[in-house]
Amino acid sequence: MAYTTIDDPSQYFDIVTYAGDGGSSKTITGYGFQADWLWIKNRTEARDHILANLKFNPPIIGAYDAVGGSTDTAINLSVSADTKNYVVFNEALIAGYDGKGLVTINLTLSNNAKIGSRFSGLPGLDFRGFPTNCVLNLTINSGSAIYGCGGAGGRGGGWGNTAPSGSAGGDAIWLDKATTIVNNGTVAGGGGGGGGGAGWAPTGAYGMGGAGGGGGAGFDGGAGGSKEDSSANVSAASDGSAGSTSGGGSGGSGSSKDGYTTHSGATGGGLGAAGGGSTGSHTSWAGQGSSGGSGGAGGKYTDGNTYATWSTEGTRTGSANDSVTNGVALSPYLSLPSTSNLQTDTDRLLEINSSGFKVGADNTVNENSTNLVAFAWKAKNGAATFNDASSTGVGSIDSVHEANQEAGFSIVTYTGNNTEGATFAHGLGAAPELVIVKGLNTSDNWTVFNGTSTTTSRSLFLQATDAEIPVSSYNFWNLYWDETRPSSTVVTLGVDNSVNGSGGNKTYVAYCFRSIQGYSKIGKYVGNGNASNGTFVYTGFKPAWVMSKKTTSASNFDIDDSGRNPFNPTDKRLFTNFNAAEVTGTSRDFLSNGFKMYNTHGGQNTSGQSYVYMAFAENPFVSSEGVPTTAR
Repeated sequence: MAYTTIDDPSQYFDIVTYAGDGGSSKTITGYGFQADWLWIKNRTEARDHILANLKFNPPIIGAYDAVGGSTDTAINLSVSADTKNYVVFNEALIAGYDGKGLVTINLTLSNNAKIGSRFSGLPGLDFRGFPTNCVLNLTINSGSAIYGCGGAGGRGGGWGNTAPSGSAGGDAIWLDKATTIVNNGTVAGGGGGGGGGAGWAPTGAYGMGGAGGGGGAGFDGGAGGSKEDSSANVSAASDGSAGSTSGGGSGGSGSSKDGYTTHSGATGGGLGAAGGGSTGSHTSWAGQGSSGGSGGAGGKYTDGNTYATWSTEGTRTGSANDSVTNGVALSPYLSLPSTSNLQTDTDRLLEINSSGFKVGADNTVNENSTNLVAFAWKAKNGAATFNDASSTGVGSIDSVHEANQEAGFSIVTYTGNNTEGATFAHGLGAAPELVIVKGLNTSDNWTVFNGTSTTTSRSLFLQATDAEIPVSSYNFWNLYWDETRPSSTVVTLGVDNSVNGSGGNKTYVAYCFRSIQGYSKIGKYVGNGNASNGTFVYTGFKPAWVMSKKTTSASNFDIDDSGRNPFNPTDKRLFTNFNAAEVTGTSRDFLSNGFKMYNTHGGQNTSGQSYVYMAFAENPFVSSEGVPTTAR
């Protein structure tokens, strides 16, 4: 049996360095693959880490840029049964498109088929990513339709707090290139969720929770908002009801006691319409005010409408967005150590292509006279799998995953349901050992599942120095991972907002990793505090990149890589929990079969302290016969 199936690690993970020039755009090349996850850091100045992933939520970033010429290939695609989250580029790849050349795409909806979305952050139909000058045609026959997802209703408010707003409805179609549309059916955005009702404490004796708002209309209607809890002797408020294709859900009824009644949650919006706002406010006995939540905005029937030529307009419900806020013009990204939600900026990441990427003038990615580094991982180059949990029986949350089982890496997006023990499919075929989860529309922690840990503490934060959080600390472990390790098929979640929050259709991205012999290794070690002869860690390959974190007490997440300093000892470090420029000073040596510390740094080699690490290979450590060489 071969030692490793990956003879060339640079086909799955790679590093490039480049110099910033401050120009309006700069193209960086050097990868042997199209990156699915890209991580950029300014090495010279204190700037945030910029992270983005390809093809789906975050949306498609760039495409192969074919220029001019005529199309010599035609691909005919058809949808004749109800489906969700249809990505035309992916379907064209399955049908034989090479992803690079000029092509004519003819997509037809017939037989009363409906295309919808299960996520408000994704369109029902994604028609983006094709090269310039392709011919793109969409025909929607009579009786067929394309819908956005309904927004979730807002949760009921507690006393002294404004009730949460309903979330926005999703868009029906996303475009980024000229597309001709014949619409003899219906194209409609999702309805916005209704606002939650205000809570109240009319006396100091009890509190009255607010009612949940109704979900917005959509092919997948938005979930109704949950009621807020009340005191034990109060007649409880009720949850809002879910929306449907025919209309928004109803808001729940308010709580009551001693003739006092809180306001109801608001009704969810119909297709393409905003959700209702919950009227009324209360001033509690202690002088604290509370009011009902606002309704979520209605979804667009098309985002990128300037690219659409509507040969036949048909029924279009909602509004159109001309600015392509979800397209290539405004590429989305996350940042570290920030906990902010998904951002867009025309001066940062402009494109990810087949051999590199393009950046704008922002100082985080292209500051003049600075040195930068970019790490890239390959999943499946945008070949996403939509997992309908109810039909597949895998997981309890519908999700989208882009999984590379050979390289032990997957990217998953899902919408939280605030249910303890909820699960999502990761697609790796074996249990992941490290999982990084970040909310896309919520400002919460970068939460890390550490599979090398004991059963008493498993959570770390990528943006913070905290030690692992044990169960005894307010049962935080249970909040994040529900005291359950990932299985070969799913990751289990708790109910913390950073991994599985409620209300507002909170969406998340999860980066899942497992060790692959000869290519990657996730493990743990104990530091010895010896700067001249530190702890040696056997990986079975020469590392190209190592990230480590002390788990037993506070420390940085340290990153060393051979791209920034190809000669040992490696003496440049980056920190995920700081935006600082790289720090110099002897760090660790990258050897042919592992890495060895030459320091007493807190993030790498404190005596008696435990560390978790993740490493990716520059070269597998094998003999001429293709078997592992003995560690010495």
